[in-house]
Amino acid sequence: MKALVFQEKVVQLEEIEFGVSKSFQWIDAPEGCKYGWLLKNGELVAPEYKPAIDQLRFIRNSRLAETDWWANSDLTMSADQTAYRKALRDLPSTATPSLDSDGQLTGVTWPEKP
Repeated sequence: MKALVFQEKVVQLEEIEFGVSKSFQWIDAPEGCKYGWLLKNGELVAPEYKPAIDQLRFIRNSRLAETDWWANSDLTMSADQTAYRKALRDLPSTATPSLDSDGQLTGVTWPEKP
């Protein structure tokens, strides 16, 4: 099995290689390789699963989606709206998310919606 890698990530799996642009590369896929595996030090490895960060990103993306209409071309966002969306986009780098014993997300200070 061959893995097609783009930007250090498996984007396709095939039995036979075919011509691709120079920004892609073919790598021999190890047993069990799947889409989304990562190329690290010349080897394909499964991505590390981080449930707290995944949950944080899901909630963050939902909150951003709720305010996408603020950025319509016929509207002008207020400074508070702009700051709120930026604070959401800056997560998770500004937080230390973890899950408590009940599986609830902790360690995140959510910005207040204006």
